[in-house]
Amino acid sequence: MKAAISDSIIYNSHSSRYTKGEQFIHQHLLSYVVSGSLTVNDGRKDHLFQTGDFFFLQRDQLVKFDQLPPKEGIFASVTVYLDQLTLKNISLAYNMALEKTANVAKIVRIESASLLRNYVDAILDGLEIPDPNLEKEVVFMLLTAKPELARVLFDFGVPGKTDLKAFMLQNYHFNVSMDRFAYLTGRNLSTFKRDFEYIFHISPERWIQFQRLKEAYYQIKEKGKTPEEIYQQVGFDSINYFSNSFKRLFGVNPSSL
Repeated sequence: MKAAISDSIIYNSHSSRYTKGEQFIHQHLLSYVVSGSLTVNDGRKDHLFQTGDFFFLQRDQLVKFDQLPPKEGIFASVTVYLDQLTLKNISLAYNMALEKTANVAKIVRIESASLLRNYVDAILDGLEIPDPNLEKEVVFMLLTAKPELARVLFDFGVPGKTDLKAFMLQNYHFNVSMDRFAYLTGRNLSTFKRDFEYIFHISPERWIQFQRLKEAYYQIKEKGKTPEEIYQQVGFDSINYFSNSFKRLFGVNPSSL
C-alpha cells in the first residue's frame, strides 16, 4: 500500500514479500524505516537501513532499492519529499545562503534525530499531520540533525556537466531514457550523444546494451546467478527481451550457462 498523507508525505507499506526496483530521485527526500530493512544502491555501493533508521537522498540521482519485511510483519516506511518551492521560500524567508564547500554524500544516514522521530510518530499516529505547518518544520529538524545538508538543500541549480565516461560506467544498469542520462550528466540530448560517441566510438544505445549483457554473463557464469535474479539488476525490464538479446550476442540462452 502506498498512501499520500499530504502532497509531500508518503506512507509506504508492503505485504510480507520481498520487493525490489529502481527510481529516479527527482526531489530531495527524507525517509524513515518503520519496519523491515531497506537496501539502497547508488551505482557504487549498497547502503543498508533498518527499522528505526532515518536517511536523506539528494535529488537528481538514480537508485536501486530492495525492501525486506521482518520475519513476521510487513515492510513500512514514511517518506517526506522536500520540494524546491518550499526550500526556496525558506531560503528567502530566513536568508539561508548556499555555501559552496566540500561535497556532501548523495545518500546520508541521519543520526541523533529525536526531533524527527517525534515528527514521524505524530504522522503515524492516525496517518495524518496534526499541524500543516509541521511539514515545513521538518527542514529545520533535518538541519539540526545534519547542518551540512544546507549545502545541497539550498542549491537550486541543475546538474553540472560531469565526467561522462565515469558516470556511464557507474550507471549503465539503470533502465532510464537517453534524455534522463543526458540531463544527469549536464547535457542536452544531442550534446550527450555527440560526446558519448566521441568517447566510446559507438552509439549510447548499443554500448549500454553490450555492458548490461556482459555484466549479466559474468553474474550467471561466475557468480551462479539465474537469469530471473539478474535481468532487472542489469537494466532489462523483460526476461524475454533479455534472453533473446543474450542469445544474439553470446550464441546461447542465459539459462544454458
